[in-house]
Amino acid sequence: AEFLDSVLVREFDSPQARERRAWRFQRQGKLAESLAELAKVLRREPKRPRALVIRAQILLEAGRMPEAARAARLGLGLVDDADHRALLAIEARALGALGDDKGLRNVLDTLQGLAGADPVLLTQRYLLEADIARANRRPGHAFRALSQAFELNDDPATLRQMAELADSLGHRNEAARLFDRLCRLGSPDTVGMCAKRDALRSPGGP
Repeated sequence: AEFLDSVLVREFDSPQARERRAWRFQRQGKLAESLAELAKVLRREPKRPRALVIRAQILLEAGRMPEAARAARLGLGLVDDADHRALLAIEARALGALGDDKGLRNVLDTLQGLAGADPVLLTQRYLLEADIARANRRPGHAFRALSQAFELNDDPATLRQMAELADSLGHRNEAARLFDRLCRLGSPDTVGMCAKRDALRSPGGP
């Protein structure tokens, strides 16, 4: 019984258990409890990458943008590789929400430098920029970033976002051209894409 008790206590107190509880508390709207769990982890392991990323992400999802940006920035010097990029992405989203265009540009430039010539990482960087631009109601900026992502990785999902943005911007010819490309792909959603193309080409269309 004593051995079982020690195992249960150790599991309850483990970093992984506290990180899981932090997410659960966040989903329940208990931000203070969530951050308290992570604080206990980081007191023991100040450089634990997963806890650093989770803390910044939870603050971001809670709408605490200044704190999210600060938490991400503080964690950058303590992690590397994928965790480093994850914190930069969180910082970028927070800065975008705060309207800090200069700070956002600096972070995006850093992500681009880290990506080097890797098409997957570069695509992720441009998709992140597009997502932030959409959140900030800058559809033209978002379209340009999506176009750059599509040049690197011709993903139909990106092409569809481009088509829908062109349509929302009132660029009927461009939207029709993009929907036509989607129509020709033969995907399960082809019928809907063809119908949107035809509607845009119709004189009485939307």
